[in-house]
Amino acid sequence: MGYLRITRPDGTEILFDEDDEITIYEVCDTCNNPRPNYELTNVGGQTDIDAIWECKACHGVNKS
Repeated sequence: MGYLRITRPDGTEILFDEDDEITIYEVCDTCNNPRPNYELTNVGGQTDIDAIWECKACHGVNKS
């Protein structure tokens, strides 16, 4: 399949390789870190498309 590499401005990297399960990631608007959708709490909206979710790490509220 392939891989996804995210390089941050400070030079640190996040690597998702082909052995990882398929997971949808959202980037938090507050802490700017990618979070898998299972780490998010839906605090509003009927579906994942119009969800308003809270980041478990920083508790920032985001829109999908």
